[in-house]
Amino acid sequence: MKVIVADDEKWVRAAIVKTIPFEKLGLELIGEAKNGIEALEMCKSCKPDILITDIKMPGLTGIEIIKELKDRMPDIRIVIISGFSDFEYAKAAMNYGVRDYVLKPIDEREISDVLLRIKDEIWQERRNSQQNEVIKNNYEKSITVLRQQLLNKLILPNSMTIENIKSELAKLGIEFSRSHFRVVLFSMDNDALKSEKDIGYFRTIVRRTMKRYLRGIAFANLAKNSEIICIVNHDEGDNLERINETVGICQGILKKRFEIEPTAAISSSKPQIVRFPNLFDEACEAVCSKFYYSDRNIFYYPEDSLESHLKFTVSEKTMEDLIVDINLSDCSKVVSYIEDLASNLREAPLPQPDIIKEYFWSIIQRIALGVKLELSFGDDIKDLYMTYGEKLKAIKSFDELISFCKEAVKLICECVEKRKGLSNNDIMDSAKRFIEDNFDKNLSLEQVAKYAHLNATYFSELFKKETGMSFVDYKTHLRIENAKNLLTTTNDNIEKISSSLGYSDSKYFSKLFKKITGFTPHDFKKGK
Repeated sequence: MKVIVADDEKWVRAAIVKTIPFEKLGLELIGEAKNGIEALEMCKSCKPDILITDIKMPGLTGIEIIKELKDRMPDIRIVIISGFSDFEYAKAAMNYGVRDYVLKPIDEREISDVLLRIKDEIWQERRNSQQNEVIKNNYEKSITVLRQQLLNKLILPNSMTIENIKSELAKLGIEFSRSHFRVVLFSMDNDALKSEKDIGYFRTIVRRTMKRYLRGIAFANLAKNSEIICIVNHDEGDNLERINETVGICQGILKKRFEIEPTAAISSSKPQIVRFPNLFDEACEAVCSKFYYSDRNIFYYPEDSLESHLKFTVSEKTMEDLIVDINLSDCSKVVSYIEDLASNLREAPLPQPDIIKEYFWSIIQRIALGVKLELSFGDDIKDLYMTYGEKLKAIKSFDELISFCKEAVKLICECVEKRKGLSNNDIMDSAKRFIEDNFDKNLSLEQVAKYAHLNATYFSELFKKETGMSFVDYKTHLRIENAKNLLTTTNDNIEKISSSLGYSDSKYFSKLFKKITGFTPHDFKKGK
């Protein structure tokens, strides 16, 4: 600790310097002043911990120094040295808080004891101050954590009453004095927040900015590090202009740090604290619109709300056509269908991202099952099934989803082509299997020839030679045989059976059935 000695008598200063073992006491003598003005200036510039001063000095008296230092350096400890005749001055010094008084002539032991005691007191005060600071910091951290926990609870469905909520908020020093509320949700790309330091910076900027300009209370979403929630308490009728400006300030600051702007979603305005869960749901729903509009960074409820279901369906007939296209290696038609479907969906009420992801994945699955690709067939199709779930979660935009679906379709086409290569030693067997799998569809000779990679005329001749029947007769034979089975094993009516076999006209089917079997479908069913 640093010490300054001030006395107008040189011999007194010399006696103090010579007799007091400052170094042994853990002190450092940093200066000597021969008058009051010099003593004051030295204290201002050197900031000692202890000043040993005479009461009577030219320029400024000890009392005047003490009075000046009380305001400027309240923590400095002052030791007065004086004679008996200066006792009245000493009492005046005591009025300014001075408690240490040493009489002349200087006694080494006495002043050493005083200095040791002062040093111990200063150390104790500093330790107490540090402990108090630690306690204060811990308290503030605890309050921050407790506030985050309570506010996270309030934005989720809960059974708390208005009175309960107000009471809990008051305990933590949170007051909402205005009538209406909005929730603003900030969401940052996870790839941008690469460290705890980045997460802390993100939270600090949003919290300080929203508090400064809107008196909003921002807190971390405990369920998701990349999100910050802000509750804005405002008067009824407040417009969005100020909120938009404040959100823009946050986004601008964070863009400089992370090179991308966080997405912000703003709920509608509602009264009553108990509506927080509804407001949070609105903000969450609005922020999901980022999936479709990657060029925007602010979204509003209800303008940017999403549907909870999808009205589009893919008919069985369409799926059958897509499957035939895949089997015929016409992948471009399926890809075009995916693109057209995506275009139509953009014009309809948009569904939530998870719903649209599940919708497109179901189409891919139905195509894969329709062309009879099993999980055991090849590493490519295993990859399609096994890794799609993780890839699906990582998809961040509608365009990315469509690109992925087109890649999946191309992968299925490649797998079908590989399968053809492995099983085409007998072209006719392969063609017959294809017809057997698709006899109930509007399958043409040209399509089967294309599947077999042969000219249609050559394929027709080869097929008749190998089977003894034309392509049309073979397909009809399959249909009639399946019709016999359905008539004897099901209770389906003639119309349903003929339709399931690919005949749109049940009367034509009945005539054809009788021509080939000699019985009407009705008589055959009865066993006549």
